Amino acid sequence: MQPPADFHRLAQGMISDHPPDSIVQIAIADAQGWVRYSSLGIAPGQAPASIADREHFQVHQQAASPRLHISKPVKGRVSGRWSIQFSYPILAAGHFKGVIVLSLSPNYLAGLLGQLAVHPEDTAFLMRDDGHYLARTSHLENVLGTSLPANRPFLQADAALQGNYDLSGQVDGMHRFYGWRKLPQFGLNLVIGLASDPILAPVEATIRTSRIRSALGSALLMLAWFWIAALFWRLENQKQTLHTVFETLPVGVMIVDSEGNITGCNTRAAELLTDGKSCLPNLDTPCLTSRLTDKNGTPVAPTDALAKTAWSGQERIDGLTLGLHPIDDAISQPRWISINATPQTNGRKGAIVVLTDITPQMASAQFRRALLDNSATAIAIAGAGRQITYINRQVSRLLGHGRDAMVGQNFRMIHLDEAHYLNFKRHYTQLVRDTQLETEYPFRHQDGSIRWCTIHGTLLKLPRQETQVIWSLLDNTARHYAQEALAATSQRLAVVIDRFPAGILVADTQGRISHSNQTLATLFGQAFSPENLHGRTLTEVRSNLAPHLADTSPHTDDERTLQLSDGRTLIHETIAINTQHTPSGHLLIYQDITEYKERERLLERLATTDALTGLPNRRCFIQSCEDELQRWRRYGGECGTLVMFDLDHFKRVNDTWGHAVGDQVLVQVAGITRQLLRTTDTAGRLGGEEFMILLPSTTLAGARQLAERLRQTIADTPVEGPEDTFNITASLGITLFPAHDTDDLPQAMQRADQALYIAKSSGRNCVCEL
Repeated sequence: MQPPADFHRLAQGMISDHPPDSIVQIAIADAQGWVRYSSLGIAPGQAPASIADREHFQVHQQAASPRLHISKPVKGRVSGRWSIQFSYPILAAGHFKGVIVLSLSPNYLAGLLGQLAVHPEDTAFLMRDDGHYLARTSHLENVLGTSLPANRPFLQADAALQGNYDLSGQVDGMHRFYGWRKLPQFGLNLVIGLASDPILAPVEATIRTSRIRSALGSALLMLAWFWIAALFWRLENQKQTLHTVFETLPVGVMIVDSEGNITGCNTRAAELLTDGKSCLPNLDTPCLTSRLTDKNGTPVAPTDALAKTAWSGQERIDGLTLGLHPIDDAISQPRWISINATPQTNGRKGAIVVLTDITPQMASAQFRRALLDNSATAIAIAGAGRQITYINRQVSRLLGHGRDAMVGQNFRMIHLDEAHYLNFKRHYTQLVRDTQLETEYPFRHQDGSIRWCTIHGTLLKLPRQETQVIWSLLDNTARHYAQEALAATSQRLAVVIDRFPAGILVADTQGRISHSNQTLATLFGQAFSPENLHGRTLTEVRSNLAPHLADTSPHTDDERTLQLSDGRTLIHETIAINTQHTPSGHLLIYQDITEYKERERLLERLATTDALTGLPNRRCFIQSCEDELQRWRRYGGECGTLVMFDLDHFKRVNDTWGHAVGDQVLVQVAGITRQLLRTTDTAGRLGGEEFMILLPSTTLAGARQLAERLRQTIADTPVEGPEDTFNITASLGITLFPAHDTDDLPQAMQRADQALYIAKSSGRNCVCEL
């Protein structure tokens, strides 16, 4: 299995678009777990790495369903680095074909989590539901490959989507207040821990000062009015309790009058609005107005955002989300705050404003959106009233509408008409009953064309939230119209079958014949008409057609050659017919290729044989040598030898008796050579009077013995001339092949030629080795 040609370019483009070392690699593995592509590169000849024993491969192999899997951190066998595997199965017609793996660096995720920490001693980490760390802002190398104890509250089976707890950390022993947010659709947990010392220090100092003042005041009042002191002691105790509760609330609380002046706030509110500085005097302070933005990054004035009518006690504000940038730093990521305002009920004009830090929730939402936007599947989320609350980029590409144009609109905008929209409501009824739904439905593209999609709906019910539906859409427009075209051409296909020059037989999945032609009966020499075969099964007609008619093989394509008793050769091909990826029958084709086979054998003989001597020609002989070299390199064993020889003074033969006699000499030498060789040896004519012999698994001594017999036999065998007989001799050169591990054929042929040259220089009619 190989990826498309432009896949490497796309993968490298994706890696270059991200920070360096954030993406470790992008890889593709086949159904057996062998890595067939890696963005890190695979050296030529290098054995592919296997991920068959990796969790992120086995989870898809065991359950071939289209879902994203996020693995534990693993050390890559190709990259040699720690990484987190985002894997997705490759499916073809519902069958598992492999996985595509995106390997992200835990350090990259740790860097993103680091933006959530407020204090240097704070920590944030991302982990799976089984407790394994994926990333942590501190001590990352110490926690990779480890997991938290199973008694953590967010790891429990009945854990809420979000919550908090406090304890001393397992890694560094520091006491922190922790808050978690579960991401159930990914099996992940985002946990942020705030160091307790920086949080509680101001509170404890205030409590100590207040206690001293209260004690002094109580003592003085006790001397004067004991019963008044007792009353004030009770009031102070209540005030202190309320103050402690007010200061230790995990949310910020402000009291704002009708003019927008802040008359009071707790420490948490000051931390949220001024990064730990004292409370602001009013909402229009430039320190605050220059830092507030909405979700789109547009600056927002606080008094406008909170709607001044709230100060007069006329309305409530629930869940207003604003971004608050750090002081003197408008570039960094903002802290996200949810604002709730309630009019005062004590007769005063103004409001009590509650500020909740929802930065982790926003980070979780951004992380979820990044995953959805990079999904290859078109995904849309419908809220109450079938309103579109979210689409990813694939939906925009599929239907042509931009995200801003669709979000907030009703799904009616992509239906063909009103009746079509109302008819789709029946699918919602089924979805409520079964919680999942899969069907095919047409939608209208922005340009007016129709897109047929296979849609899968999942009902999503979250605590204290409205029910939503997650829709995934797969474009199958081409397949839908292809099916319509197939139905429209059914009769035309029958005409083509009747006039097809080969024998045709069409059977359904039960082996019942639906179409055949007269050519089929003609090929087998039987009086079978299509009318007699129609409706019968292959079992019924097999004995009449011929013993060569094989059973069809369901779900596979098969092609083979049949040899008939009269000498004809037929090619038999069985082709599986699938409709919407479902087997619907088989097409059997029988074609007479007798003449083609004869021409093929003739051409093969002409291409590989020397026409004069009948020996393999130069190209065929060299190929035999290359095959022997590959066999030796693969299986080893004893090396062989090459024998190169030519006829001494052969030009004198041509000049004296003519080329016809010269050809006779070459034919005679070729015959002698064939008689002396083993069945495993190969002789070839290189050209002119030059010949070469390949002797596999033969030592130099054995080759020399053969060469001497060949030389002597050539010299002792007279040649019949026009008027008298004459003798001719040969010179031979021998060399090992292969002589060593890096030896190749050109080098060996050069050595044999040098050995032949030495034999010529030594007086001819001899054998030399090199």
